[in-house]
Parts: sequence; structure tokens; C-alpha cells
Amino acid sequence: MSQAPAIDLEDGRPHGAEAWDSEPWSVHGSAKQPRHVRQSSNAEAHVFVPIASVVSCREERLKSMRRFTEENPRARFAFSWSLLGLGTICIGLLLGLATYADFDLENGDTPGEQIRLYYNFFSDVSIMVFVGFGFLMTFLRKYSYSAVALNFCASSLVCAMAVLCVGAVQQVWAEGHDRIRVDMPLLINALFSAASAMIAFGAVIGKTTPTQLTWLLVLMVPIYSVNLYLIENVFEALDTGGALVVHMFGAYFGLSASLVLTRFRHASEQQGSKHPDNGASYVSDIFAMIGTLMLWVYWPSFNGALVGVPAIVGGVSTTNTYTEAAHSAQFLSVVNTFFSLLGSTLATFALSGLIGRGKKNMVHVQNCTLAGGVAMGSACALRVSPGGAMLVGMLAGAISVWGFTYAAPFLQRTIGLTDTCGVHNLHGMPALFGATVAAIVSLWQNEDYLFHATGVQQLAWQFAAIGATLAMAIAGGLASGCVIIIITNRGRPLDADILFDDSMWWLFEDGEETAETLLLLLLPLLLLLLLLLPLPLPLPLLLLLLLQLPPPLLLLPTCLHEAAWMAHGTGLGV
Repeated sequence: MSQAPAIDLEDGRPHGAEAWDSEPWSVHGSAKQPRHVRQSSNAEAHVFVPIASVVSCREERLKSMRRFTEENPRARFAFSWSLLGLGTICIGLLLGLATYADFDLENGDTPGEQIRLYYNFFSDVSIMVFVGFGFLMTFLRKYSYSAVALNFCASSLVCAMAVLCVGAVQQVWAEGHDRIRVDMPLLINALFSAASAMIAFGAVIGKTTPTQLTWLLVLMVPIYSVNLYLIENVFEALDTGGALVVHMFGAYFGLSASLVLTRFRHASEQQGSKHPDNGASYVSDIFAMIGTLMLWVYWPSFNGALVGVPAIVGGVSTTNTYTEAAHSAQFLSVVNTFFSLLGSTLATFALSGLIGRGKKNMVHVQNCTLAGGVAMGSACALRVSPGGAMLVGMLAGAISVWGFTYAAPFLQRTIGLTDTCGVHNLHGMPALFGATVAAIVSLWQNEDYLFHATGVQQLAWQFAAIGATLAMAIAGGLASGCVIIIITNRGRPLDADILFDDSMWWLFEDGEETAETLLLLLLPLLLLLLLLLPLPLPLPLLLLLLLQLPPPLLLLPTCLHEAAWMAHGTGLGV
């Protein structure tokens, strides 16, 4: 007899499509019932097991939270003190090192001109960072508060730090300015840094405390700034949309940190996809789709934000000749990215349906549809043709679907790499593919579209930039992960019972916890009533609704009633 799959108390669906034989759940003796109901010969077991599971899980989680608080008495306040300290440092450095950019008013370089050129793109990228990435990560049904709120908070902190770090590396260290000149391109670069940080956040979400996450991203910003300078100024790689510096760097930095945080210890079982709280509900998936659509709509602006206009550093134009390539770069970036997104969307829906034997996977729709925007980040300003851009997007979507379906489980099973949001499949591999496409396409581009004299030289430097980005991201992620886990949690990972659940860090509305406690106290009486009196199905639900219990708790008494109904129907009842 097959083992009963774990029931999701949020939406009533089992973990794993194989538990359902890819068929929908139905009730009252239908031929399409779950396998564990059709084959079980003891209906009473399905009544007592959910109760024991709920009580046991709740007790273990409370014990783990209590033990964590006792061992780390300052953990609840460390996040607030960290933010206050880091914010104070940023203010002091901005007061001492930063100033507004100087403008050449006689040559038309005015503040108003910068706003005209950049502000619409600045606004679009801000929506992607603060809304798109935040809502995309709300698929975790017990971590949605932190997904949106910590995305908001961490992005704000990273933006402030990136103005200092990126400005210091590019303007003070590389160009010899005495102070950081704050202009619109620098602010957009700060948003790009926040986007890369949120990608890294997606790899470790649910497996860190808010304090650990804060310091992980703080350590990331200086490394990101150095890598940005190397890619743009030393290697001079094709990366106008940030496939290398934003997506690849953020993905592999976060994955390396995740590898350290899980410490290889039962990672594939306790801290990965097998964790009971590492999953979505119907409602949380809908909220995550809001993030997907926001990112999809604004991705052309992301790739085209800093191309096609003269680079302005401290009010001085660094572009002496405005070539045809410069004139068409922003147009090409927007058009190519749009066609690439179309391709990845079509490929995702098609392949997801084929892999799922006619049923599409919401994880694929939420993520893989965006792979075209990632892949076009390096080649977006090149003349790849609309059809070529759509082909790149379709291949990127296929790579992303393959990653979610096969690569992610393999990496988790073999090396214990847990990737909560699948950033390797959405950002890592499509970015690597896109950077390779840019290197190959550069072979037949006009030299005006390249940063090196010939396409062969551009190809060589492109692959060198890929290797450098991977090296800095992986080394930086491993080192940063080791630092934060030693400093903030005495050298050991969080207990598995408190992962992917942010109830320890947030204040909930009055009555939410008391209602759950009331249900647990009433379970014995409720069980007795349901076994002895097989009432019509709506009555237990109506009783719970009158008690104003939260919707996720409605499933348990319903399952009890189903089992009781079957027990009476098959002669197994009391």
C-alpha cells in the first residue's frame, strides 16, 4: 500500500503531483479520489493522523522558536539595531562624501534634461525592484509578510549603500574625483544593485533571520560594485541590460550563501523542497503572479535604462561622437527585450503543459516566462533581428523550465543546494546563456556596436567577463555566508522547524493565534461528534465559520468529516 502524501493545510492539496496521479481531488467515493483514500483499508487512520500531525508540528515549531530565542536573546532586536546603525553610517558617509552632480548648462546638460532622459526609466526600474521582486516571492504561504516587507526594507538599504560604493569605485577611485557626484545614472545603478540583491535574497528566503539577510546583502554591495567596474571598464563586456552584473552575480552569490547556510546537513530533506512550509497556496500563487506581471511589463525599461544616451559623470559627457549604434541602442534594447519575453512566455506555457501531461505548473508560469528578459540583458543593444530575439527568448524559457524540472532537484539531491525561489533557473542559467549569445552575435556586428575593435576580441573578453563574474559571485557568497552565520547564530544553521515561517518576526492581528489554539482545544469534542454523527458536509464548516476561524484551518475538520462519512459508508464507523 502506498504511503499517504502530506496534506497541505492551506489549500488541501498534497505535496507532489505524483500523490494524485495527476488527477484532481474529489470527495464522497469518486473514482478520482486520492490514491491514499482509494487504497486504504482503515479510514479511521485518516482521522487521527492529521490531528497528531498538526499538534506535533505546532509543538515542535514552538519549541524551536523558544530554543532559538533562549540561545539568541538579542535576536529579536538585532535587526532593528542593525538598521539604525547602518542607516546612521550611510547618513554620515553621504554628508561627508556625496554631493549633487555639476551640470554644464551652456552645453544643454541640465537637471531637467537628465530628468527627461532618465526619470521614466528610473520609475519603471523602481517598480520592478520594490513591487515586482517583492510580490514574486510571496508564493511562500507562511512567509509572505517577509517576502514583501523585507524586499522593501533591504532594497532601500542596498540603494543607499550602492550610491556610496558604486560612486566611490567608479568616480572617486577610478576617475579621481574628490567626492561622489549623485546624478540619475548613479541612482539607476543603485537600483540595479538592489535588483541583484533581491535575486540573492530569493535564493536564501525563508532560511535566514532578518538580521542575517540584512548583513548578507550589506556584504554583497561592495563586491557587486567592484565586479560592476571590472565588467564595464576593464573587460568592456556587452552587458547593457545587466545579465552579468545583475542577474548572474546576484544568482550565484545567493546560491553560494545558501549552500553555506544549509551547511550540507540534511539540506535536501529539512531545508529544501521537502520542508512542509516550503510551498504555495492558491492565494499566494495569485499574489506571486502580480510580481511576475509587473516584472514582465517593465523589463524592457530595465534593459534599456542606461543605454542610448551619452554617459554623464559629474555633469561631463563622456561620449564625444554620437554614433548610429548609440542612437539606436535604446530602441533596440526595448524591442529586442519585448520579443524575447514573448518567446519565453510561449515556450514556458508549451513546455510546462507537455511536462505536466497537459497540466501547467504555476511555478513555471511565475518564473520561466521572465527568462527572456534575463537572457536578452547582454545582447539587447545589438542587431539580432526581431525573430532572433524571440528565438533567444524561447530557448531561455526552455532552459528555465528544464532547470526547475530537472536541474534543481538534481543539485538538491547531490550537493544539498537549496534554491527557494529558483534563482538559478530564472537568473543564473538564462544569464549565462544570454551572455554567450551576445559573445557569438558580436562576431557579425558592426564595430560601432562593440566595445572592442573586432568581434573576435569582443567574444574573448565576453567569456573572460563571464568567468570573472562567476568567480567573484561564488567566492563572495561563500565568504559572506560564513561570516554572517558565525557572527549571528554561533556557527550553526537555523532549526528546520522554524524555516519558511515568519510568525516569529511579525505581529499578527488579535485573534489569529487564539483561534488556532481554540481549534486545537476543541479537536477531541469535534472528533467525537464527527464520528458519531455523520452530518451533512456544510454543517461543520458553518460551525467553524461562526467561530470566525481563519480559512486555512477549515480543511482539518472537513477531512475529519470526510473520513467519518467514509467510515460509516463502509461499515467501519463506531
